[in-house]
Amino acid sequence: MHGEGQVEFAAARPRTWATISDASLLAACRDIARDFAIEVVDAGRARVSGRIGSGFLALAARAEVELADPVTDESAAWVVHGTASGHELDAVLHLDLVDREDGGTVVRWTADGDIRGPFAEMGRRMLVDEGAKVLSEALDCLRRVLEA
Repeated sequence: MHGEGQVEFAAARPRTWATISDASLLAACRDIARDFAIEVVDAGRARVSGRIGSGFLALAARAEVELADPVTDESAAWVVHGTASGHELDAVLHLDLVDREDGGTVVRWTADGDIRGPFAEMGRRMLVDEGAKVLSEALDCLRRVLEA
């Protein structure tokens, strides 16, 4: 599974980087946290649990999320390893930050993931839909935090 895009923020790059590199942001974003229990281990790690999907197709999921390869004010990656009802998930979200001429920041992102297990194909379809929703909510929350 692969996705990519970019998002722009009015905030300067150092402030944007400080925000996206702090796991406590996950817990602070109620839009995302309504569906998941988030335990912040430290600034660079969190444990997440909840349900993915809906109705009888919902899966109980658990994941470890960790900041990897941070380069202050320039880039970061969030690495996810999780399980959901006999399936395993590995994903990486890479974030590269670039200055805008007006002092804001462009965040270019790429996301790659893989799910393995007995119903992996169905899980991939669910994860693509759910992942896009969660990423959109996370970026909306990030915008509110940065532009408050």
